[in-house]
Amino acid sequence: MNEDESVIDIDPDDNSVNDAAEEMTDENPVNDAEVISTDENAFCDDNETEGSEVAENDTGTNDATQVIQSEVYAQSAWEAPVAIVRNADEVKAEASPATPEKKYKKTLRGIFLILCLFPVLSVIVVLPTVIYSLFSYGISASDISGDIEFLLSFAIPQFLYPLLTAIASVFMAVIAGRRVKDTVKIANAPATDVLLSIGIFLGIGTAGSYLSQLITDLIVGLGVPVPDMSEFMPDPQTPMQFCLYLIVIAVMPAICEEFIFRGIICGLIKEYNKTAAIILSALAFSLVHATVQQIPFAFIMGLFLGYIYVKYDTLLIGIVLHFINNFISCIFTVLYGRIPEGTYETLYTVYDIATVVIGIVTLTVFIIRRIRERKENPNREIAAVSGGKLVAATLSSWAMWLFIVIYIFETVSTILMSAYM
Repeated sequence: MNEDESVIDIDPDDNSVNDAAEEMTDENPVNDAEVISTDENAFCDDNETEGSEVAENDTGTNDATQVIQSEVYAQSAWEAPVAIVRNADEVKAEASPATPEKKYKKTLRGIFLILCLFPVLSVIVVLPTVIYSLFSYGISASDISGDIEFLLSFAIPQFLYPLLTAIASVFMAVIAGRRVKDTVKIANAPATDVLLSIGIFLGIGTAGSYLSQLITDLIVGLGVPVPDMSEFMPDPQTPMQFCLYLIVIAVMPAICEEFIFRGIICGLIKEYNKTAAIILSALAFSLVHATVQQIPFAFIMGLFLGYIYVKYDTLLIGIVLHFINNFISCIFTVLYGRIPEGTYETLYTVYDIATVVIGIVTLTVFIIRRIRERKENPNREIAAVSGGKLVAATLSSWAMWLFIVIYIFETVSTILMSAYM
């Protein structure tokens, strides 16, 4: 049997023909990198050339063989353009890769740039006070209702500032390319965990207040005058004033500050690294208070609030804790000067001892529960950005350093103004 006869004797129904065609395709694959043209006519011309060569050499080739060859060449012709498109996408992706480090740095830049605008908002919100002062100049205090004066000079600015900053913080999510509802999570939490969190928070609050007082005393010991910020807070005299005081000191900060620092800031950063989210949100939370007494206290409280938000993925616990802390502060503010000094001091001491004891007990229970959870679920989530890359990306954020400088300057300015005014 000669070579021509091997072609003529092929049975069209024989499956080995298809196998042979597949082997031809495997032996001559189209290399994606070698494709240089998507012109379908070029492939058609090649098909016609190869077909004519087969016709000249093997005039007896049957119809089945010709169909197989046509399918092989057609398959090659269709694969080539697809390969070119795939290579183009890969090249484009390699040219501008959206790495987690770049997204993380972009997120930090948006967060801290918006935070740098908060002092501007604080100037805007005092406009009602300035306007009131101008119009009330020369008017007897008896001609002005105490509630109206309290509202214009204190309540409205204290109400507007957290509200405006919360609105501004939405742009942090916009810059990061995230939706607020995907970042700020509000969900129910187990009642036991909420109660434990309250106990721990009260204990940490008492410990943090003593730490802040210690730092303040050290600074004063160095000869630096530290203003007593309680002197700048009004004393509510009527039920209406107390209600307004409660709203602007306890309710509004609890909602708005938790929305900003835990919901937006911590929520955005925790997508890359949860530990960084807790620390950076606490740093921002403490510095925006811009007073020596509040910065250490707010940082410690911010660490715990950030941890609670990351762990339970809900803003409700933080709002409750924040409200309780500020509400207790309002109560002691109202009691001061209205009850005997000895009674006030005794009540304050009892409160401190009780909260420390409650804090220790609840913290112990919480730690035991966490150990059990770790044993049941030892797997840890891998952070998108960690280690040296996390440190480098954080420390290289110029917006973060700008924010730190601005608020340190504001804190120092407050000290200097109180010392020389």
